[in-house]
Amino acid sequence: MVMSTSRRRVLDSIGGVALGSTLSLFLQTGRSRAATAPAPPRSLDALNQTIRSSFSALRGEKAFLMRSPASGASASGAQTQTTAAWEQGLNPSQPLFCGSSFKVYVLAEFLRQLESGKVSLQEQLPVNDSVRFLSSLVLENVSGTIPASVALEAMIMHSDNTATDMVLKRIGADSVRGLIASLGLPDTRIPTSTRQFFSYLLGAPASVDLGWQGVNKALEASGTQTRPIINDQETMVGSPADFVRFYSRALQGELFRTSSSLKEFRRILGLPPAITVLDLPRAHLFLKGGSLDFAPDYVMSLAGAMRLCNGRWITFSFQQNWKDTDPAAAKATVQTFIDTIAGIFQAAAGFFAG
Repeated sequence: MVMSTSRRRVLDSIGGVALGSTLSLFLQTGRSRAATAPAPPRSLDALNQTIRSSFSALRGEKAFLMRSPASGASASGAQTQTTAAWEQGLNPSQPLFCGSSFKVYVLAEFLRQLESGKVSLQEQLPVNDSVRFLSSLVLENVSGTIPASVALEAMIMHSDNTATDMVLKRIGADSVRGLIASLGLPDTRIPTSTRQFFSYLLGAPASVDLGWQGVNKALEASGTQTRPIINDQETMVGSPADFVRFYSRALQGELFRTSSSLKEFRRILGLPPAITVLDLPRAHLFLKGGSLDFAPDYVMSLAGAMRLCNGRWITFSFQQNWKDTDPAAAKATVQTFIDTIAGIFQAAAGFFAG
């Protein structure tokens, strides 16, 4: 089936930081302003002001949270600005559409089931029309089987929706929801599958997956959403507070019984191309992002943590939802988000890493 450019743009809207046609473009071209980092703020007040003012200037609905536990004391035993616990945020408990940022929960649940012997990284998962979906850079045109480990990497590194739906089918979306509930993340909701979410947006009854051919036909017929992206049936929603709470525990191994699971969790979260774009030489980033480019709705989301060269951890979540009818304005807003987050990371890393 030959797809028009405009249709492909709509279909590429469901992925993560490497998904969405607009976002993918910027991951190739990189930052516009962040390449020349300013000098680190000289005081904690200056850092806080820099972060809040730059993020608050973004369009639409937005929320963020950055949190870092105390990292030790000075030689005298006293806490300083750079070692004391730190937190900065804006509307941190506001649930917003997070796009593919939710896929980190799928990764965590798969690794937990691996520990209990229910799944294997080496097992072959089927790739066929029962799970196939668009915005799948790796697997959209693949048929056969692949190891589960490859599916997990494609889901996080390339935000491949076919890979995501393969893993969700294997472990069960309700199992992922159970993990979310057990961790006390009240603002977080995930779809049964990315394809079922999109089916619902296109008008399918609740709990109905239109299937690979059905989604294609629905898009050919209208190509427009008939339901809001945040709804009570199929959605991708989370708050910065929930993401920070999750990453703060998961990246320290609290969700896993074995060190090998934690290593695999960190390894896969270190793969997304956004890490290269953000370019933080003083930090090791672990993250998953999300985006939506389905006019009039646009979304940018980024959540994870950075481990600074001095061992300090900073966990973060940034979310922006806005509406646009002008593609050029939407493109500029995406670039501003990327530049803003890169600048915030550079300021925080520069201040706390010394």
